[in-house]
Amino acid sequence: MVRTVVFNGSYLGLRPTGIGNYALNLWRCWQRQAKPVRAYLPLEVEVGDAVEPVGARGHLARLLWNQTALPARLRSGEVLFNPVPEGPLLGSFAQVTTAHDVIPLVYPEWFPRKQSYFRYLVPACLKRSSHILCDSEQTRRDLCYFYDLDTAKMTVVPLACDRERFYPRPVGNEALVSFGLVPGEYVFYVGAHEPHKNLTRLIEAFAATASEWSGVLAIAGAIDPRYTPDLIRTAERLRVADRVRWLDYLPLKDLPLLYSAARLFAFPSLYEGFGLPVLEAMASGTAVLTSIEGATAEVAGNGAVLVDPHESSAIAAGLLQLLDPAVQVDYEQRAIRRAAEFSWERTAGATWQVIEQV
Repeated sequence: MVRTVVFNGSYLGLRPTGIGNYALNLWRCWQRQAKPVRAYLPLEVEVGDAVEPVGARGHLARLLWNQTALPARLRSGEVLFNPVPEGPLLGSFAQVTTAHDVIPLVYPEWFPRKQSYFRYLVPACLKRSSHILCDSEQTRRDLCYFYDLDTAKMTVVPLACDRERFYPRPVGNEALVSFGLVPGEYVFYVGAHEPHKNLTRLIEAFAATASEWSGVLAIAGAIDPRYTPDLIRTAERLRVADRVRWLDYLPLKDLPLLYSAARLFAFPSLYEGFGLPVLEAMASGTAVLTSIEGATAEVAGNGAVLVDPHESSAIAAGLLQLLDPAVQVDYEQRAIRRAAEFSWERTAGATWQVIEQV
């Protein structure tokens, strides 16, 4: 039996995205299950007992803290758990690390500033780890391809979503007034605006369906000065700018309503290590369109319409397919069934089993 697991939450911040929500949900599950675990978390993150502050702010400060302060704070017999591959490179203690994706290595032209991080720090951390957890088979294959890791010390443990938060619910008009949306009258997207998210083709596909449907495209995700202006210009060029809503970053409390009230959820990403928004949308009972490539097809199973993300015409055809009321209802039911196969309790339990084996 593990005496104590040390949860390395230094990565967390005030505006968690997919990986941050993964880390927080694991920590909360282990606390509810009274596991022998203590955590290091940033000062601004308040999530329960047995927490000690990190105090390191910013990317570089966090990396230095992981290599200097953290190893000195580990006690004999403890196992370190890293929800991202940023654990200490030196020391004799055991550590288990989760790797989510290697997107910057798949598309290096889009992520030049992340090359050193993914080519040197990430593989060094993974090779130093006693065991590696992967979000999906896609991630496991990519880790083997790019880093030549030992498959015997790799385990796939899928992520999940909070089904107490994401579930089918009726949504009235008044609930969406502040977003400028009407229930059932928008296609919804949640995520970053980076090129691999494929928003240019999604906007092109939406424009191609504009004459067939009177709704709007609602894009949630932090406005990114590197990419969002070009996306706005794409909508203007295609004459659908008045039908695209830019919602910026949405706090977690707002997402359930917006998923549930959407006509459909579109996530035609070129590559994902998992694709948590796909699962959240399915759990909300919303018909989903996503990519046939990468991990999103693993997550969706037969619960979503899968399309070729490289062809705007294929995405447009998928949108039109789901805009058919009969097809929409069918995929809403499929989505709910598929999402029921995932839970954070199951993810936390499988992760803990790996840690115990280590």
